[in-house]
Amino acid sequence: MDVNEENKYLKNLNNLLKGLKSPDSFTVANAIRQIGEMGNKIPVNVQKDVIKQILELTAGKDHTIRLYATMALGSLKNSTPIDMQAHVAQRLLELSKDTEWGVRGHAVISLGKLKYNIPYSFRSKVIKRVFKLTRDEKDQVRGFASIALGSLKYLTPRPMRPVVIKELLNMTCEEEIKKPVLESLGNLSEIIPQYRKKDVVRRLVELAREDDGVGVTASRTIGEIGKKIPINMRRGVIKEILELASEKDEMIRCAAIDAIGNLSEITPKDMQKQIFDSLIELTREFDSEKEPISIETRAISIRAIGISNTAIPDDMKKYVAGKLLNLTNDKNYRIRSSATYSLGMLKDFDYKNLSLITDRLLKLMDDEDWHVKASALQAIGNIGGVFPKHAQSRKIVEKILELTYDYNRLVAN
Repeated sequence: MDVNEENKYLKNLNNLLKGLKSPDSFTVANAIRQIGEMGNKIPVNVQKDVIKQILELTAGKDHTIRLYATMALGSLKNSTPIDMQAHVAQRLLELSKDTEWGVRGHAVISLGKLKYNIPYSFRSKVIKRVFKLTRDEKDQVRGFASIALGSLKYLTPRPMRPVVIKELLNMTCEEEIKKPVLESLGNLSEIIPQYRKKDVVRRLVELAREDDGVGVTASRTIGEIGKKIPINMRRGVIKEILELASEKDEMIRCAAIDAIGNLSEITPKDMQKQIFDSLIELTREFDSEKEPISIETRAISIRAIGISNTAIPDDMKKYVAGKLLNLTNDKNYRIRSSATYSLGMLKDFDYKNLSLITDRLLKLMDDEDWHVKASALQAIGNIGGVFPKHAQSRKIVEKILELTYDYNRLVAN
């Protein structure tokens, strides 16, 4: 932060600090919110005073002010001086017992945000308290506690990890908080004990067929876990996810397709052709029953092909590259952009294919839509080192230099 920017923040901060003294609770709460949004941009010389004032406001009678002050303590973790971190952790532990469930809930979220800023002497207390809040009387607080457990994964003592995972699995039966619990299980994938992995994966597969966003979150979590899925379960899991890629519910279908891309590294070789045949079918405008396939489904399927590039069978590479080349001519910019991105991920070309792809990427850098231009540049960057040997390499460099002056800043950058 330069001097002028720091002075600007300091002036704004001084006005907000005055707002903390207002007799009007709405003004105070709004000032706290804006200070919290400053995050790590609070000048070092005033950090201690700011945190001290926020801490004092957590003791107020007005529960709205307590709520915003509690939230701010989490948001200001990188502006909290080291010698005040213990005070903040201690105060948040106290606030996690507040009579107002909103304050309790946001206290636990703020503890999750603190992560490694929690002093060692407090870490065990924090994990135990967060775990206890998974059994709070309010389902919102239980959901917040599950999110915090996901954030604090490496701080969880090893003896507690099996207990935490078991509790989260039990919480997936609670209708109101399934989604945050599933996301937390995904975050905790690296610390799930070996003997619990099958239980977690089995439960995720069951939930992947549910609606209301639960199935979407479950499929996404399966994709994120990836290599953590036990070897003897991988075939069955991928088979289940592949079936979900044909679901009528678009959200479930798209989440499953996305998971297929993320699971490519663990896909058995004898299933790879089936996977890519299915993905290519989903990139078409119409399905086998002449029903239109949505742009969202097509675009995600195309991206999944790019993400799965290392799993494409050798005898399908030329075919897949050809399909993607054709899709870069689609009338919809999202399809062109996705196909261009995925082309750049397929680095294992023969020379003939490379010539065709290079010529096409050069044209795509003149596309009317900036998303497509940006994808073409990214594809060129991904293919990278093969271009100096290519006849079009000079044109490519000249075109890239020209696009540094493009009207769209994202393309120019």
